[in-house]
Amino acid sequence: MTTPPGDLKSALLLVQMAGIPAVGWMWLGIISRLSSLAGQPSAKAPERVAPVWEEQPTGTLVRFAAIAMAMRTLIVIMVATIAAAGSLTALALIAADYHLGIVSVRFTLIVAGALVALPAYLFIKARLSRRTVPCTAAFTQTQLLVTTGAQQHVFRYGQIEKLLWRCTSDYARIEVHTQDSTLTLITGIAKAPRTVLGQLPALSRRTVRSLNEAGLAKERTKRPGLTEFRRAPSTITGSKDLLRP
Repeated sequence: MTTPPGDLKSALLLVQMAGIPAVGWMWLGIISRLSSLAGQPSAKAPERVAPVWEEQPTGTLVRFAAIAMAMRTLIVIMVATIAAAGSLTALALIAADYHLGIVSVRFTLIVAGALVALPAYLFIKARLSRRTVPCTAAFTQTQLLVTTGAQQHVFRYGQIEKLLWRCTSDYARIEVHTQDSTLTLITGIAKAPRTVLGQLPALSRRTVRSLNEAGLAKERTKRPGLTEFRRAPSTITGSKDLLRP
């Protein structure tokens, strides 16, 4: 039995509409890279430098601006915003051009969608940057001290299940996971001073050694600028992180 051309076209239309969320994820990846490239300082702009470690009597400390937000929340907001902004364009292109062939529609969808989604991405990025607070992270021989605004979080290395430290990109951040809590500070999209890059410095060898001695093993990662430490569950010591006003 031969499928009527109209039914075939309708089926193709439904399949392509269902693929919009996946295209949204692709737009997010492309736009994030474009945004990172656009954020590079120009020759006429004031010189911008990444935060650096400051030597302290008990260890090292870095000062940076960040947004306290879970990465999952950030990704959901970004994908939803980009999908909403690009879906109308996507539907219009599919409805008008699906008879030209799947390949041509996909190509047009990606190019036009990115052009529509980029302003939406920059808009939500600017809105989120309003939540920026000054932060510090200090590594001693036995614990990690993190301040967010007026609050201080104290994590003994023995409490930490996972520590993620990403130096560059819009997703530059620090994540500290314990049995009782998770703290995520995103600096890549935060509103930093004009002369400071939204980045984090690489962890020092001394810090890495202290983490290793506390039972946190460095994981292999494929993302540039990303360092991740994990420990075996049996080596985690209990008790909640201390939260001081």
